[in-house]
Amino acid sequence: MKTIFLVTFLHIGLISLLAQPPKYFETSFSIDNNLISVANVVCETANNELVFTGATLDTTHLEWRPLVLVTDLFGKEIHSLDFKSYFPDTSLEHPHVGRSLIVNNDVSTIVGYTDAGYKANCFFTKYDIKNNKLISTDFIGTTQNSEVAYAMCQTTDKGYLLAGLLQSFEPNDSAEVYPHIYKVDSMGKFVWSKTYKQYNLSSNWFIDIVPADVPDEYFVSATIDYTAYDGEPLLLKINGEGKIIASKLYNNEGQGAAGNVKYDKATNTVLFTMAEDYKVPFDLQAWRLVQLTPDLKTELFNFFYTNHQGTPAGMFALPDGGFIISGWVVEKNNTLNVRILRLSKKAKILWQRTYGTPEEDDYAYDMIETSDGGYAICGRTHTTTQARIYLLKTNCMGLLTEPQASYEIAQNEGLTLTLKNTSQYVYPDSIDGGFYVVDWGDGSKDTITTDKEPTLTHTYAQYGTYNVVLYGWVCNDLSVYGQPMGVWPVGIENSPSSRALGGVTPNPAYQTATITLNPTLIDPNLALQIYNTQGQLVKTIPLSGSETTTFSTANFTSGIYYCRLQNHPEIEGVKMVVW
Repeated sequence: MKTIFLVTFLHIGLISLLAQPPKYFETSFSIDNNLISVANVVCETANNELVFTGATLDTTHLEWRPLVLVTDLFGKEIHSLDFKSYFPDTSLEHPHVGRSLIVNNDVSTIVGYTDAGYKANCFFTKYDIKNNKLISTDFIGTTQNSEVAYAMCQTTDKGYLLAGLLQSFEPNDSAEVYPHIYKVDSMGKFVWSKTYKQYNLSSNWFIDIVPADVPDEYFVSATIDYTAYDGEPLLLKINGEGKIIASKLYNNEGQGAAGNVKYDKATNTVLFTMAEDYKVPFDLQAWRLVQLTPDLKTELFNFFYTNHQGTPAGMFALPDGGFIISGWVVEKNNTLNVRILRLSKKAKILWQRTYGTPEEDDYAYDMIETSDGGYAICGRTHTTTQARIYLLKTNCMGLLTEPQASYEIAQNEGLTLTLKNTSQYVYPDSIDGGFYVVDWGDGSKDTITTDKEPTLTHTYAQYGTYNVVLYGWVCNDLSVYGQPMGVWPVGIENSPSSRALGGVTPNPAYQTATITLNPTLIDPNLALQIYNTQGQLVKTIPLSGSETTTFSTANFTSGIYYCRLQNHPEIEGVKMVVW
């Protein structure tokens, strides 16, 4: 008699939150079905909610007003703010646009600008988690000039610096546009302002501001000397009074514009994005990313993405010295899509992902890292008739997939088992991809592998029940698949019968089969268990208490099955063929 071993399974399933919606998605929102809704900035709260600010056009009341949208990390809308009560004078002629957002301790602070056509003014608004207005200040600056706030950061004294522009209407200034900074206290009260009149050619403005490496110092990005054919990106480092400590100007042939600036504490470096012409005079702007030392004297990294025209939106330094950068690009068919690039420390593109709504143009304006290890990008998507908020959330690989761990166990001679990995979306062979861990359930060392489709074997020391668990990791996402299984001896002769259990007739069986028990095993409390070759329990049959029990095989698929007594692993089983 030949002895093999049967692996039986009691499937406990995939350990996952099946009722949970997908973590990663691409979607859009229209606030109150308004004609236009745009998100300029995104932040994440301590409660793991995404908050967006921008502007929306209410065509029913012909009002432009600031927009605040709050969603969970799965993209489900929680609420949106109606700023009509905050700014009752909003109109097509007097719009309010939210441009920067800070969320601390369930209090959101928003700055932006109002535009009356001939004159703009900064506004500053705070509201709590219940949407109660705490403070709202309009007309922060002077009454004779036009001011715009594009960005904001908090200062060491809990106040704020607002960076943007000032258009002077003073008698000797001829409506010049200068970079400009406001300092306000924690409640938006004016403290001081500084206009940088040394930048006085054409239009000039600050676009972003962030805390620097030293307390009460700040990095500010600016565009200076901007015209239809020119423009120079500028990066400044200023102190708490607005005095310039260091500067870095990027002269280029053609038009250029500054983007975001970010201080990366882990590397003690500054990241700066810009859009610059690369085919003069055809005005094809491309992404550019540079990395500098905090004194702005040494450039450590320079990447110029000339594959497509477009504008960058956000960037991050990675632990391996590489970078993530996102933005929007113009495709060959003149449609606009959102793109994410993964760069090596030598400025090589390691992977790129492209997203966008079919038949629509999609813009990316801001990008953050989320607490669950992914990226969130906001902007707008529009057709010729409507613009909506665009929201994209991906994992660390720029993908929308989540790992799905699974395996199959193949039968082997002796106590050795084979695991075939049938998992999906772990990408162990890809850059930034994941890996697998197998716990064999017997206290032995876990098996760790990055093979794409590994076939793993393991030999147990003795018979028993073991919980084999497979873990699939990628980015911050984990999928777990496990099954408790028993390894028991099963004796099978070349003939249909087995002296231990009995025999099955007819064998092969068709429609019905009869099990004849060894007379010593006749017991009305016993049950017969039937397994397929994958070790899955197919059917449990209560025995009749007599020597024979007949059962139906009509619902069985053709193949080989194994029969054994329930709760009696010491009793050798019998093989049955169904056709």
